Amino acid sequence: MLLGGCAPAVTPLPAPTPVAAPVERPVDEVRPASRSLTLALRHESARYTVRSRSQLTQDSAGTPVTEHVESTAFVQFSLERTGNPNASAPLGLRGTGRVEGFVLTPTTRLANARTSALSGVAEAPGYPTLPLTVPFEAMVDGTITRVAPTPSLANECDRPETGATAMARELLVRLPGALATGSAWVDTARVFVCRGGVPVTVQTIATNRVSAIESSADGPASRVRVVRDLLIRAEGEQASAWRTVALSGRGQGRQELVIAAPAGVLQELRSDSETVFEVRDTARPDDGKQRVTQRVQYTASLVRP
Repeated sequence: MLLGGCAPAVTPLPAPTPVAAPVERPVDEVRPASRSLTLALRHESARYTVRSRSQLTQDSAGTPVTEHVESTAFVQFSLERTGNPNASAPLGLRGTGRVEGFVLTPTTRLANARTSALSGVAEAPGYPTLPLTVPFEAMVDGTITRVAPTPSLANECDRPETGATAMARELLVRLPGALATGSAWVDTARVFVCRGGVPVTVQTIATNRVSAIESSADGPASRVRVVRDLLIRAEGEQASAWRTVALSGRGQGRQELVIAAPAGVLQELRSDSETVFEVRDTARPDDGKQRVTQRVQYTASLVRP
């Protein structure tokens, strides 16, 4: 349950396969290319159909156990890009929107699990029984990615509203003000989430490359394809005088995006990632060590007028 919603977002096995540690690069690392397209700094009310499927495989008394969580929603938002559009660094994002009809469907075992790994922590409705509509405000600046429900929640930990906003968070991709075939840049995003009562920081380093600029029904050079290779790192710990629950994860993934030019509106996004988590609970025998592999497949498509 600790990883059931770990991602927009926010999962006996063989010995872990070493995953290379992410190499920090400057956020403004951009390789210029020749002819470029300038993107609009603002767009109004884009609406998407979004689907996510998480597969979690964990050890359980020497036997692998696999669970699934599926979620669907409509996400609608408007945004503006902030920063110097003539600079080579990707621009920041600010926006407002809403997630509509959010439905999350877990397997029975996950649905019946405790929403907190810590005794004494109040249970929360981790899986909504009815579709949710959640307004949100978003901010992405290269230091942190924040998509917060509005009005704000007194406690966001293990709340279904944050699962809904995670569906929107994946759509907020920073881009430079101009794109050209072959141009590349590196961007770092950090997200703070809470799973099973444990605060977790998830860092994603994305190496971006414009793979093609194409013509479409909207005109010549009106569609930009971007490929993003992801390195993922997650760390979290909740400690008390008598117990510590800690989580660490390493993973990688790939995203493929289609961007409308010059409007700068995301038209399609496909993502596939896998993260291996090590969970430790000192209140259990042998520190309760457990290994969980989480694979997340995410798709989003712009709803045409």
